[in-house]
Amino acid sequence: MSYRIAIDVGGTFTDVVAFDNDTAEVSFHKVATTPDDPGRGIIDGFAAAGVSVDQITHFVHGTTLGLNALLTRTGARTGIVTTRGFRDVYLLGRTDRRPMYDFTYRKPASLVQRSDIFEVPERLNHRGDVLVAFDENEARRVAAEIGRSGVAAVAVCFLHSYANPAHETLMAAVLAEVAPHVDVTISSDLSRELREYERTSTAVIDAYIKPQIHTYLDRLQATLAGQGFRGQFLMTRSGGGAMSVRSRPRACGPGQLGVSDEFGDSREKAPASLHLGGGEESAGANSFGVGTPSPTVRGMG
Repeated sequence: MSYRIAIDVGGTFTDVVAFDNDTAEVSFHKVATTPDDPGRGIIDGFAAAGVSVDQITHFVHGTTLGLNALLTRTGARTGIVTTRGFRDVYLLGRTDRRPMYDFTYRKPASLVQRSDIFEVPERLNHRGDVLVAFDENEARRVAAEIGRSGVAAVAVCFLHSYANPAHETLMAAVLAEVAPHVDVTISSDLSRELREYERTSTAVIDAYIKPQIHTYLDRLQATLAGQGFRGQFLMTRSGGGAMSVRSRPRACGPGQLGVSDEFGDSREKAPASLHLGGGEESAGANSFGVGTPSPTVRGMG
């Protein structure tokens, strides 16, 4: 016998769906999440479904582990590398303040301390043309400083990298060589959106939760392999679909998964659709236009 298993690890419960490849029978199970080691809850889920690990041909996994780390501020110490002269872009943010007349308002604490923001001489214009060449010597000095600082992950966001990611790619290569123990996220890999604050904050969140997710996935893969798993391991994407675990997904809760299946061809007939999902600790929403996902995404903690 062989099975396809889908598991969602939430903050309180771990939900299991088992599909028997031979009989097409589907069963549903629920076990308690084990926060100290979520992988143990997954093994408990397999047992609840009556499935041994070596019988699984496909394992699809979703978890809010990364989101929970963000909401509870338990991610890694994170740094930023940015264009010289733009050190405070992330800390300043935008001037829009919802409670305009609330004099007791306090800005939420930043995920990155100013002392962990580093500058490198380089500059592009809005078309991606080089105004100031990437200074590799200074980049190496900065990378060495980052390596000694205790920072576990770093977000690289250079001015106008949405138009030309070359300098960010060079910085990532320097960090990989000089400080290989530091996880690196470059903003142009995640978002080619203009405006530095938006790209920087996106990259910072990715970097902030990346070490924890990497550790979790590495441990889970080792546990599964040790019990005879030889199937395909996929992680759900919070925007829909799934990816290989080798792609190192971060925001992978399945609450917003399956819009294509749910709406099917009807999406082409409707001007827009909204999909809301979440779990015990968080919720999120994605909006979709005519047959194409919209970049307008909002989350609610």
